[in-house]
Amino acid sequence: MTFQKKYTATSLISGLTRIEMLIALYDRAIQHCQSFERDIETGNNSGATFHEFKAQKLICGIHAGIDQNGTELVDNLNRILEYCSTKVAERQPATAVHSLTILRDAWEQIREESNQLEAAGSIPPIAIMGTSMEVTV
Repeated sequence: MTFQKKYTATSLISGLTRIEMLIALYDRAIQHCQSFERDIETGNNSGATFHEFKAQKLICGIHAGIDQNGTELVDNLNRILEYCSTKVAERQPATAVHSLTILRDAWEQIREESNQLEAAGSIPPIAIMGTSMEVTV
């Protein structure tokens, strides 16, 4: 199943708005990075590998959902998410947690406005979004 289809299916089932789904993805990526860090510290190699994979998968999923329109904001988001992915790969998940948390908190600040825009139809809900993104995770 493609990421977009999972994203859409989850939204339809749970009733989450677009911004709520995005924040939930950040929350899960942060949680897996924190678990990865804990597993590294305790020497739990199998747990560390599991959480590293899950963190990378979520970061890639967030990254794949960015509309690549070439704006400065998009370029900066791309750089930050690539940096987070690199830090996870370098076994420095605490650094990724810091950056992901800053981004997550920024999205949280516009949650209410985004939900209002989605309710008014200015932002299309996830369910009617095109399925051109074919990234499997």
